[in-house]
Amino acid sequence: LSIFNQHIDKGTLHKVFFDETCNLSYVIFDTVDGDRRKMYYPNNYNKFHVRNGKKVVTDLLIEQFPTSPHLYITDEHKINAGDIVIDAGVCEGNFALKYVNICSKMYLFEPEEEWQEPLHQTFKDYRDKVEIIPRFVSDNSGGGTSRLTTPCPTCAEKIFSSRWTWKEPSRKLCGARKEF
Repeated sequence: LSIFNQHIDKGTLHKVFFDETCNLSYVIFDTVDGDRRKMYYPNNYNKFHVRNGKKVVTDLLIEQFPTSPHLYITDEHKINAGDIVIDAGVCEGNFALKYVNICSKMYLFEPEEEWQEPLHQTFKDYRDKVEIIPRFVSDNSGGGTSRLTTPCPTCAEKIFSSRWTWKEPSRKLCGARKEF
C-alpha cells in the first residue's frame, strides 16, 4: 500500500545522466523561474527505474502534488523573491533547487553522508547563498543535531540571529524526518 501513488503523474519521468567529471548520476530539473539545473544523486542510489531501456526517476515531485499531505507551497503560502529558506531533510534537494534562484539565502540540513557530495555538486554554483549543513534539526544542539538559534556548524553566523525578527509562519513547513 502506498499513500503517495495517487499523487504521481505517471507521464512525468526524468531521464538519468552520468557526469564523468564528478562520477555522479544526475537528472535535469526545472527551477520555478525556468532555469534547467543538474540535480545529482549518490552512487549507491537504488531507486532509479528503467523505462524503455533508460534509467529514470519517476517520483521527483511526489510531495508537491496539490493533493499530497506534504505539499509545502500553496496559493496562500509561497516563497517570494529575497526570502530565506530552511530545508530540513533535504535528500536530493529538489525542493531547494526549485526555488534557489529567487531566494536570498538557503540553509539545507541533510545529515546523511551519502547525500553530501551530490548536494555540493547540485548547489556548487550557489555557494554564495546556499549553506549545506550535515546535521539533523532538533530542539537541542550536539551529537549531530542543531537548533536553528545556535551557530551554524559550517558558517560563522547563527541561522536566526538577533538582527532578524522571528515571525510565526502562516503555515508551517514540515520536511524533516522527525517532528519534535
